[in-house]
Amino acid sequence: MSTNKKGQKAEPWGEGEPIGRDYPPIPLLEKIAYGVGVLPMNTSVNSIKKLSGPIFNITLGMHPFRVGNVLLAARIWDAITDPVM
Repeated sequence: MSTNKKGQKAEPWGEGEPIGRDYPPIPLLEKIAYGVGVLPMNTSVNSIKKLSGPIFNITLGMHPFRVGNVLLAARIWDAITDPVM
């Protein structure tokens, strides 16, 4: 069995100190900066997903079944083309 930094036995099931590098904690401001950077993309994608049903259904008067089929076709096309890319 190996030993940890204090010379104690490091048990394989986790009773010793964790094995690996000691990384400094990520500052809160940096976490917020990464989160804010994703907001524009998520806002645009989610607004299209959430508003497509009411716009097609209420505004354009399409039947909900057809709206679902159009959105399903887009998902199927995405599922086929993503692995190719």
